[in-house]
Amino acid sequence: MKLFLAVSIPEKLHYEIQSSIKIIRSDYPQFDWTPPENYHISIFFIGERSESKLPDIIEGIERIIYDTPSTQFSVLRMAMFVQKGIFLHLELERNKLIERIHNRLIEVVGERVPQRHPRYIPHLSIAKYKTPAKQQYFLLRKKLKKIEIDLTFDVDSVDLYESIEAKPHNEYKKVHTFLLQG
Repeated sequence: MKLFLAVSIPEKLHYEIQSSIKIIRSDYPQFDWTPPENYHISIFFIGERSESKLPDIIEGIERIIYDTPSTQFSVLRMAMFVQKGIFLHLELERNKLIERIHNRLIEVVGERVPQRHPRYIPHLSIAKYKTPAKQQYFLLRKKLKKIEIDLTFDVDSVDLYESIEAKPHNEYKKVHTFLLQG
């Protein structure tokens, strides 16, 4: 089982996100757009684990988040980063409570599981594409600055997911939900 811990995006926000990115999406149909049912904010990539370890993983996460209160996420803007391709994402306001969960998991799991970024950066992946030409890159960056997204949502739980390889997009199966302190 390939596992990761994430904040699920409420279904009611899927339409708002889709509506906000409609213009850029129509300008770039060749991009690999994330389907709304896969929207999530990754907290920690746990990696490949045997199913027999699942009860221990769930118990360990429960011990880590036992004192974490409910919180909120706010979307700051649509942005991109380039790393073996271009990745469009919704950049989120820093959230110290979710960051604390991430850092506690590093302490428990250790550095055996490499994370994609050295520090936790909350974001919601929207699309990916091969690295464009420099001129295309600057045009896209200019267009992204014009997109206004004003979303804030409550986070009262985090979810453990299994990532199942599938084409054209991986499938994410919710394995367990951890409630945060109300």
